[in-house]
Amino acid sequence: MRHCVISYAHQNNVLLYNPGHVAGRDDAKLNEYLSSGNPVIIGVNPTTDPGTGRRRANHFVVATGKVSVNGQETYTINDPIHGETTLYAQWGNDYLSILLLSNTESDRRTIRISAHSPVELLVTDPQGRKSGYDPVTGTFWHEIPEAEYFVNSIGADGGTDEILESKVLLIYAPLDGDYTVSVLGTDEGEYEIDTYATTSLGQVSQRVFTGTAQPGSVDDLLLHYSSDMGVLPNFIYLPIIRK
Repeated sequence: MRHCVISYAHQNNVLLYNPGHVAGRDDAKLNEYLSSGNPVIIGVNPTTDPGTGRRRANHFVVATGKVSVNGQETYTINDPIHGETTLYAQWGNDYLSILLLSNTESDRRTIRISAHSPVELLVTDPQGRKSGYDPVTGTFWHEIPEAEYFVNSIGADGGTDEILESKVLLIYAPLDGDYTVSVLGTDEGEYEIDTYATTSLGQVSQRVFTGTAQPGSVDDLLLHYSSDMGVLPNFIYLPIIRK
């Protein structure tokens, strides 16, 4: 979503940047951005993954302001399903993620890795720090600064049936060097790994990898990131397969 929003804005000559993502509810951060006049996309309609207990958003809306409804503080929103309404009226006054947007230029360097399949992601950075989830030990890792690991799932309009789910590992201002992306199988099936990198100049490179997972399988991808190289050379992938 992040790259789609930013790319669309720039294509229409709108200065828009993404200074960060917040996994979880943070009213102070949301209020700060609304007070500064910046748009904020929030994730709503949460469901809970029975295996990990992780909550994820099934729908996304734009928060536009803060109001009080029936004595309850809430937010006005633009909802692609319900139009102009409030978080209180449509989504139980609950949200669980924030995509921060600003017209002030920010550090453009990012790595985004997403998985569509029965797998989890665990990334190790050039200093040996980890972020992601290990389904074997049930451990969430949060060692990489400015990194978030979360699940997005998009439901059909007006319903709760999920039509797309992706697990996303997002690193802001990544270090130059080699990253190991461990694709950890949780079930049998094919998987797709989409990788995006943005350089310090805003150039974007994309690669797609596919494979087959099974419970307990581990497929390692070696990824090389450079903050100042051209679009195509940003990533060098050497798959290392361990079963």
